[in-house]
Amino acid sequence: MIMHTRLLTPGDVDAFRNLRLSGIEESPGVAWASYAEESAQTLEQTRQRLVATPYQMVFGVFNGEHLVAISGFKRESMCQISHRGNIWGLYVAPEARGQGVADKLIEGLLREVRGIPGLVQVTLVVSSDNEAARALYAKYGFIKTGVDHRSVCIDGHYHDEDRMVLLLDAD
Repeated sequence: MIMHTRLLTPGDVDAFRNLRLSGIEESPGVAWASYAEESAQTLEQTRQRLVATPYQMVFGVFNGEHLVAISGFKRESMCQISHRGNIWGLYVAPEARGQGVADKLIEGLLREVRGIPGLVQVTLVVSSDNEAARALYAKYGFIKTGVDHRSVCIDGHYHDEDRMVLLLDAD
């Protein structure tokens, strides 16, 4: 099968919800929400996250018709910070790892957000101990700007997160 990347729509709600919950269950650090919090979201709340606007969008990579990777983007709406946006929740299903799927996802997401007028930087946070993810982001020009110590507490254990930024107008 040929993999393709596209914006998700409200019609993708079941596939998105299933993959997101699987990701949180497998790797709780992939999201700030716990499995219980995410699964408590109504289908309608989840569907609204998939309505693409200039301020929010969710991307997916499909292997044929099967959703195998997801990531979201949220742009700030307040005037003084609307020049920046944030990537969140990148997750690749285990069966799709090692096939360049995360690259396809980041490439598609960045291609889309580079077209947003006035957007000059994209930020993200990544677990400080996730070397593969940090290397992936660095490959696309993201640079580390700091560390949020004890940023996430999972099952009583604290985890640090690295803050990274891509300056779109520095290309």
